[in-house]
Amino acid sequence: MKTAKSTVLPVVALRDMVIIPNTIEEIYLGRIKSVSALKSALRGDKLIIFIPQKDPNVENPAPDDLHTIGSLVKIFNVLPLEEKNIEAYKVWAEGKNLVRVIKFLPGKKHLRCEFKRVKAAKIKIEYANIVSSEGKILDKTITGFSPLNK
Repeated sequence: MKTAKSTVLPVVALRDMVIIPNTIEEIYLGRIKSVSALKSALRGDKLIIFIPQKDPNVENPAPDDLHTIGSLVKIFNVLPLEEKNIEAYKVWAEGKNLVRVIKFLPGKKHLRCEFKRVKAAKIKIEYANIVSSEGKILDKTITGFSPLNK
């Protein structure tokens, strides 16, 4: 769904992970809101927003528990999993763009957000700080941004 200068898509909160543009990642989704967001994306154009949580220990993150920088991701394969009577999926997704959340939009089954695509060079430091605070893939992040800083 598009507004004048922004777009609205379903949101999945990620623990201890960041999806970098132009990478393909394998992700496991099992939380109820994550599965609902995934199903919503699959009913549409298979685009979804993945946003890292500030604290990976929060089980049911609210908008205040999420960073405002995330990734626009294209889902290209989904495998249903049996996980102790929990609906779960193994998802293969490709990072398309970095995005900045304009506002979160609560829904009945999952979170959505209005966002704008941003150039990596504009948010390199902020995104690197997100990654380093979670202790994950800092080198990959910086390497991924290098070509945009020429």
